[in-house]
Amino acid sequence: MNLYELSGAELMALANSISLCIAQDLNSEQISIISSFFTILGDNLALLALTQFQNNSTPETDSNCDK
Repeated sequence: MNLYELSGAELMALANSISLCIAQDLNSEQISIISSFFTILGDNLALLALTQFQNNSTPETDSNCDK
């Protein structure tokens, strides 16, 4: 299975299944902690992707922020 070839619905179903497996036998405090961890992980990955995208982009013109 290649994650990059899955549809949005398939990714959501996969994430739901993984969530249920992880949460099994955990109490609500433990689920909250692991949820926060994965939220931080996802936010950091998104920031890295954005930074990488910006570093690979070349601006066509100067920013209008100076005007």
